[in-house]
Amino acid sequence: MKNIYYISVWVSLGVLTGCHSRAETHFIDRCAAGGHDASACECIYEKISDHYPSNWMDHLGENGWLPNDVNTVLRNAAQECHVN
Repeated sequence: MKNIYYISVWVSLGVLTGCHSRAETHFIDRCAAGGHDASACECIYEKISDHYPSNWMDHLGENGWLPNDVNTVLRNAAQECHVN
C-alpha cells in the first residue's frame, strides 16, 4: 500500500502524460528508484495509460485534477504487474 501512496502522489504532481514521452520515462525512472523492477514500472504505466483516454493522460494531476478512480486504477495496475 505504501507503494500505491507514492505512485498516487507522483500522479497528483501531474507528471504523467502520453505514451513514450519524457513523463513516461520519468515515471519509470522514479518507480524503479523506489526499488521496483523497471519492467514492472513500465507495466504500471501501460495499464494506467490503457485505462484513461489519451487526452486525460495529458491532464492527470493538472491543477489538482485526478479522476475519482485513480487510486483504484493504480492499485489494480500494481497488483496486475505484481508490485507489492
